[in-house]
Amino acid sequence: MECSVWQPGRPLEVDLDTLVITGSLKGLFAEWSLRQQFGPPMVQVGQRNKLNEIYWAMHISKATGIKFDLATGAFVARDPQSQSEQGVESALVSQTIAAVLQQSGVPAKERTPLRIRAVIDAMKLLCVRSRVTESAAYLKFVESCVERRAGAILAKNDVAIACRNFFKRHGLRPYSDIAENKLRHALQQVIAKHFGIGESHDRGRAFRGLVLRGGDTHDARTVNPISGKDLNPGESKNPATGPS
Repeated sequence: MECSVWQPGRPLEVDLDTLVITGSLKGLFAEWSLRQQFGPPMVQVGQRNKLNEIYWAMHISKATGIKFDLATGAFVARDPQSQSEQGVESALVSQTIAAVLQQSGVPAKERTPLRIRAVIDAMKLLCVRSRVTESAAYLKFVESCVERRAGAILAKNDVAIACRNFFKRHGLRPYSDIAENKLRHALQQVIAKHFGIGESHDRGRAFRGLVLRGGDTHDARTVNPISGKDLNPGESKNPATGPS
């Protein structure tokens, strides 16, 4: 689908997110956007059509307002009258999914408890709501993924990448999309407060005496203690002979 907004003389390309769309067009563009991002409602696997759990998770979440709250580990939705947030029992979420699939004409063999569970799992991953504050999110990362180790040097670039990946894994938006300079500055502050360790500049931008915990090393690199430059992965430094 191509979309242009015409002005005298020539078409103007715009981002769909900047348009205010109402009425029947709103539903049309919403459906088109879902398909563009997550594929069709049913995907062909071999000789049969299989339920696209990710598409239905996003579709049902947008239609019902049901989201998964990371702070409480439960589904929530906003009451249309009071506008207050209410908890939604898992059984009701399953019933809602089954009803939407049936009303949409999805075959019975693709509305089994196993398929519905797959949609729920996708909602827990993609349709999330987080009440975690920005400062609490950074503190959670530092407490979970960074530890002290005598003689170690943790490159600022490595800890920034690990932090962004941590936010993405835990659905902590918009923190996972924060500007790089702001993310690094926030990390520097929380590390200084939590560990009492400031950023070192004499060996490259790094933190002395800290390492990432085992599962959080994205591409383990260490800072060259002689030149202040990063070593390549797998490269070691002998002060007498140089890199090897």
